[in-house]
Amino acid sequence: MRFGSHGTGSGLALSVALFSLSFTSPVLAQEGGVTVGTESAATPASPSAPQEAEEPGFEEPQAEAAEPEAPASPEASSGTKPSPAAVDRDRVVGWVGVERLPGSAFPNEPVRGIKGGSLWMTFHGQQWPYMPAINGEAGLRLGFSGSVWADGSYARINSGLHPNKRHAKRLAMESRAVLRATPTYSTTNGWFVQGQAEIVALGDQITSGSFLGTTDDLYVRVGKWGLFDLTVGRFQGWEIANHYGMGLDLNTLEREGAALQEQAKPKPLYGLTYMWDRKDQRTGRYALHIYPLDILRFELLGEFGAYSGQAGGQAIYTGVRPSAILDLGILKLKGGLEYAKGISQKDGDPTKEASKGWGVAAQVVLDPYIEAGVSYAQGVQDFTNFMNVYLEDTSNNTWGAAGFANARILDGLIAGAGVAYSYWENLGIQGDMTSPYFGQPGFDRQLQAFGALQYSLWDTFFVKFVGSYAHFRHVSRTDTPFANKMLGGRLRFMALF
Repeated sequence: MRFGSHGTGSGLALSVALFSLSFTSPVLAQEGGVTVGTESAATPASPSAPQEAEEPGFEEPQAEAAEPEAPASPEASSGTKPSPAAVDRDRVVGWVGVERLPGSAFPNEPVRGIKGGSLWMTFHGQQWPYMPAINGEAGLRLGFSGSVWADGSYARINSGLHPNKRHAKRLAMESRAVLRATPTYSTTNGWFVQGQAEIVALGDQITSGSFLGTTDDLYVRVGKWGLFDLTVGRFQGWEIANHYGMGLDLNTLEREGAALQEQAKPKPLYGLTYMWDRKDQRTGRYALHIYPLDILRFELLGEFGAYSGQAGGQAIYTGVRPSAILDLGILKLKGGLEYAKGISQKDGDPTKEASKGWGVAAQVVLDPYIEAGVSYAQGVQDFTNFMNVYLEDTSNNTWGAAGFANARILDGLIAGAGVAYSYWENLGIQGDMTSPYFGQPGFDRQLQAFGALQYSLWDTFFVKFVGSYAHFRHVSRTDTPFANKMLGGRLRFMALF
């Protein structure tokens, strides 16, 4: 934080007033890679910087994406002369060094999606938060943003083929808040170093896997705006084939599907996601991002460290995940590959696992009315235990396909719908001759669909209802086959800042 020299009395009062001014601009927020805002800083970019404010990914991040995840002001987008208020804001922020992040920190050129839609709440691989030098002067700034949401959820699950036919109702109030702090030093010629910490507060919540609940992003990034950067720490990879629209949000009952506590659970929907999300314990990641054109982006994500996985104990894990995004605004094409392996830390222990896959997606944005997309991904996992025996019931092939569409009905009112299908198959052949699945491999398959209606106020407050359906079928040689159906509803209140 930088302060100018001043005396007491009137000088102190002026300092307090200027400090307050630095928190007056509307801002943008997104959890795990989904962030929004409305007003641009109207900051002149360096020669090498992207046009508007040149990231996440929504989600996301990418947060998420962020689960993380608003367009910049018309002045910033059109390149017109900034208003006197914007110039005053730049002067104050440049002097004080602390700000709530403005819309220009979350790039919208090319357009991310229709305002308030699910694509709008991700950043398609762009550099964010974008915080170049203000008024051509090198300096350190500390930006704040974040999000808060609370869901009231209901699900009715009918177990049609289970021997006991035990139906169930599930109720949940899930909530989550993220406070994002982003210290950034930018030079006059576009070089920068940036840190980011996302501190998480959790209410009762369905969690995905074993991922840490108190921290999302925690990384250091260095590079040049609009050209390249190196990011090291804890963060999500780019969102490629795992964007599902306005429903199937992470850590919700509808995302989990038609699951009963006493049964085998549906396998996670695969969308080039073996390495996508953050991992806990001693695993970290490195990513090189390259931006040869405003519309073309590359990520080379690497993973290295140790955590408790299928390979047992604190196994050593390494992996690589290259991906690319061609973003023409109206059309976004995404694709990537991933390969990861885990081995035991114990000498002479042959326990190991290997995961590999690929995924693609195509998305269309007809701003401000419609956005839509489709995706497909396919993966393979192989596991060997400490006796060097190949595990047929754990090793598997999987694939997932999804599609969604969001449409603006009125200003602030958006309707969305989507469908996703996932299939997981292992090599554990059913040997019971009385079973209708005799001779078939074990499998899980699930169809999920949703409809959503969302209303937003002031670009910072969102109310969304999601109605969902899921049909899950499980077959295994180790237990009784069954099929479940689910009907659910969820009401989300979300504030972005």
